[in-house]
Amino acid sequence: MELKQRLSFFVAITLCTCLANLAQAVAQELTLGISNSKLKPYRWVEKGIVKGANPDVVKEAAKRINIHIKILTMPWKRVLLLIKNGNLHGSIGGYKNTERLSFGIYTEVPLHYSYFSIFILNNTSFRFTTIKDLYGKRIGRLSGNHFSTEFDQAVVQGNIYLSEANKRHQLLTMLYTHRLDAVIDVNSPMKIALKEQNIDTIIDLPIPVSKPKASYLWFSKPAQIPPDIIKRFDQVLKKMLQDGTIEQITSRHGFEYNL
Repeated sequence: MELKQRLSFFVAITLCTCLANLAQAVAQELTLGISNSKLKPYRWVEKGIVKGANPDVVKEAAKRINIHIKILTMPWKRVLLLIKNGNLHGSIGGYKNTERLSFGIYTEVPLHYSYFSIFILNNTSFRFTTIKDLYGKRIGRLSGNHFSTEFDQAVVQGNIYLSEANKRHQLLTMLYTHRLDAVIDVNSPMKIALKEQNIDTIIDLPIPVSKPKASYLWFSKPAQIPPDIIKRFDQVLKKMLQDGTIEQITSRHGFEYNL
């Protein structure tokens, strides 16, 4: 009888250990979403491979803390929905706001900062310090881009003439043909696009239209990720910032991390 009790105890301990190890193994694998919209140098998909500064930073962080990650590309709205209901562990990239904080946990170190700039033909005289300097101007931007409530109000009031396009090259064509006085776009993606097209006749003004905004690696609260994993990501991202790894990755993709 005593032998049976010992065997039962041994089996129970072994089973608990196996279950604990299984849980730990599951906990070491995360499925992260990323928007499938192309936004070089931050993210894009090339021949089925996710590329860009954001995924490269996260991949390096995961490698350092021995966490296996699976990256799924999908429309941004779906990323948000799956994070909100806990069917996705997290997202590579995303701004922080009140709504998302209700169902998301953000790492402390941003993956990158972005801001909007004014782009003009380099032989153009154009002064900008405040939104009022844009009054009477014909400004172009990509559909869906919003960077200033004051700017939007000026458009509604008829003080700024706004033209929107779905593609960046459409805005550049309108600028070249003098149908626009300027284009307002996210600084780094526009500069990358100009470089890839060997365009050196369009420049950005030194004063940005918006303040830098941080994009983060963040996680789903409903997914109930072990707090230790999120803490380890926080720690390794801080280390990567301190040792210059993040700056090296962003520089490799053609932009500076520190503004």
